[in-house]
Amino acid sequence: MGKRNAGKTTLLKKMTNSSDGEVILRNGDGKIVSEPGILEPSVERGGSHIEYEITYPSDSDYVFHDSKGMEAGSEMELKILRDFIDDRRIESL
Repeated sequence: MGKRNAGKTTLLKKMTNSSDGEVILRNGDGKIVSEPGILEPSVERGGSHIEYEITYPSDSDYVFHDSKGMEAGSEMELKILRDFIDDRRIESL
C-alpha cells in the first residue's frame, strides 16, 4: 500500500528480480489478458482490477493483486477489498 507513484511497482520488480518489468495478467478465470500500461505510473487513480492476478515471469512464485485503492470514507471501495480478501481466504481453506 502507498500513495500513487511512491514506488510500489518498483519494489515488486526488485522482489521478483525483474529486469525488464514484464508482467503476466490473468483475469478471474485464469485467462491471460492484455492491458498495456496497467501498472505504469499515473496521476490518475488506478485502472486496475483487483481480480486480476499479476505475476512476473522472472519469479512466478509471487502473485500480486492491484486494487484502485481506497479514498477516505468510501464504503463501497472498502467493501470490494474486504469481499476480495474474504473470497480468497475461503478459497484457500
